[in-house]
Amino acid sequence: MDGHEHITISQARDSDTPGLERILAADDIFYANALPAIFRPCREPERRAHIAHFRQGPDRVLLVARAGAQVLGYAAAAIHRSEEAPGLAARAYVKIHNIVVDGAQRRKGIGAALARKVAEWGNKLGIADLELDVYEFNAEAKAFYKALGFSTVRTRLTMKPDCPAT
Repeated sequence: MDGHEHITISQARDSDTPGLERILAADDIFYANALPAIFRPCREPERRAHIAHFRQGPDRVLLVARAGAQVLGYAAAAIHRSEEAPGLAARAYVKIHNIVVDGAQRRKGIGAALARKVAEWGNKLGIADLELDVYEFNAEAKAFYKALGFSTVRTRLTMKPDCPAT
């Protein structure tokens, strides 16, 4: 982090909800504008449910970066487990669902600090692997995750065939 202000990262508190909703709302608009066929802005009850989901249970975490009472960003993650299947090993990993930093606070190391805290959380639970999904249009996020050491393992392709729906 840039050292200009004291930033803390800890699990989300009830008092963080308005700041989290503000950041989520801006992120919703970003995604809805980029891919309106897939995304739409969430309504307030949906944002609150999203926040509550990651605050419940030992297999989920919602970490918040703050300067004083101001929410600067957050990371939402959960433990995922897959069973052994033909050709696939049983495994557990931490799936990062979101790392979002307020637009005015980016490029100060906050996102990287949040990612480190998610990794520490996973390590305490005996899980070292981190995974995430990032949309192709989001060049800034792709560069951020690559700089953190993430690499592409698979690519998901889509198409809309040139035929009428039946």
